[in-house]
Amino acid sequence: HDIHLAHFLESVPNSASICEDLLKSRAVECVDAEGKPLKRWKVYRCLYCELDFDGDAYLLSGGNWYRVRRDFVNQVNVAVDAIPDYDGKLPEYDDKSEGAYIKRVAKADAKGFAVMDGKNIAYGGGASKIEFCDLLAGRRDLVHIKRYGQSAALSHLFAQGLTSGELFQTDPEFRKALNIKLPEEHRLTDPAKRPHQGEYRIVFAIVSDRPGSLALPFFSRLNLKHAARRLEGYGFRVAKAKIVVSEQKSKLKKFKARRRAA
Repeated sequence: HDIHLAHFLESVPNSASICEDLLKSRAVECVDAEGKPLKRWKVYRCLYCELDFDGDAYLLSGGNWYRVRRDFVNQVNVAVDAIPDYDGKLPEYDDKSEGAYIKRVAKADAKGFAVMDGKNIAYGGGASKIEFCDLLAGRRDLVHIKRYGQSAALSHLFAQGLTSGELFQTDPEFRKALNIKLPEEHRLTDPAKRPHQGEYRIVFAIVSDRPGSLALPFFSRLNLKHAARRLEGYGFRVAKAKIVVSEQKSKLKKFKARRRAA
């Protein structure tokens, strides 16, 4: 689940003052299905904020403040807004994990989707492995999927798409190794040949239960801008997508399990 400010505020007594000390003393805890704690963060680290002051933009991300030139923020926003929204259909998310979602989607529409998640390609010797994409949609859309999270997690998504796209376009040995992993109906006729300009589209799809269109933190927008620009330079089309969380799952709140009194 996404972490929403409104949920935290519901837990704060009306008499409490919302101040920095409170935000740094209270914590958000992630628990498993049995109620066992997995991770813990100070509320202050979970806050994201963008505001303008004296001509510059100030960003609160991961518990740190950053000052960024407003004109640079505007340039990034314009570039990201120019990346088209995906015109294909990605079903709602109603699953325990990204992997479960990918398998369910492909099983429900085997002709429209093929699973590539987990089919890593050994590359460059050593332990280096590359994931081509998570889902193949149709024959030409390479879909990379990640649940909404901190900038670092989303940056990994964009880096994954950039790395696999770069190798797919430039390295025939990678294409040969990839061809073995591809489903038969998706295999390349001649792995030695580079894909044609605009033949493939790379789609960055983010699962989020936030209302409205896809919204990303500034540093994620910046990384998406760089990845899209380089991928377009390699001859790919690029699109972004928001995978909507099902209404039932988005409204479900989870609380730490408590043992019943004997």
